[in-house]
Amino acid sequence: MKVFRFLLTVMLLPVLLVMKLLILLCLFLTAVSSGLLSIMSSLLGMMALVSMFLIPMKSALILLVSAWLISPAGLPLIAQKLLELLYAGCERMQDWVMG
Repeated sequence: MKVFRFLLTVMLLPVLLVMKLLILLCLFLTAVSSGLLSIMSSLLGMMALVSMFLIPMKSALILLVSAWLISPAGLPLIAQKLLELLYAGCERMQDWVMG
């Protein structure tokens, strides 16, 4: 039984390392994109407010929804929650492997 546990640990350690590196890469990309998207979101929001008076309301609402989706409260928040879930799964697997 101990041999099987040792072999399983040796096989899963590279998988854990790759998962942790993937999580770090995704965290970096999420942080950078969140910063850039928040700037774009504020520009889109201001453009939507101005365009409410200049173009049809439907187009302005589409701009507002787009601004909300790329704001930090939209899709980046969903990505952050998914990364937290992936990190928790990785930690749980590490605890199980390291025993």
